[in-house]
Amino acid sequence: MKREKNENVQQGKQIQKGAMLTGVIICILAGLFSSGCNIAYHIGGNIGKIDIISVEKYGNPAWLSGISVWTLIFIGGGLSSVSYSIFTLFRNNSWKGFTVRGSGKNLSLTMIMALAHFACLFFYGLGGWKVGELGTSVGFAIFQSGSILIGNSLGFATGEWKNAGTEARRWVFGGLSVLILGIIVVSVGNIL
Repeated sequence: MKREKNENVQQGKQIQKGAMLTGVIICILAGLFSSGCNIAYHIGGNIGKIDIISVEKYGNPAWLSGISVWTLIFIGGGLSSVSYSIFTLFRNNSWKGFTVRGSGKNLSLTMIMALAHFACLFFYGLGGWKVGELGTSVGFAIFQSGSILIGNSLGFATGEWKNAGTEARRWVFGGLSVLILGIIVVSVGNIL
């Protein structure tokens, strides 16, 4: 918020009242709902024993068994997301957006992001399996913190923070330092 306030002042833009509260509410909801995928993974693996069934009944290697859980989660999420997207495309008559210049590149980048997302969750599942019983809690905390660290690092690398003031940078570095400390504490606590 401090970065955006500084950028708006530099560009002479007025800050909309109520926009910050709406943004904070959306961020809180996103944080709450983002754990849904991890809860599904925990229930499918630890309670439903899908990964154990994958190993014992179908002979899959133990380190690969998490994919059986992720596959079911992504099929469910994919069905609802694709159905809603198609419904919205018909309702808004926005199919023509796929024929504009650059849409092929955007679709290609979307596919790359989807594959990268699946890959990162696969490695999170693998790491959670290695951690053991606490994998879905300890691993998820490290996974989420790592995502925030990498996302902000890429923001600095791409110039997203170039117009941010010193105070905004100080706050983000402080927050990222707390996340790094949290990762260390959680990791050491899990070892003990």
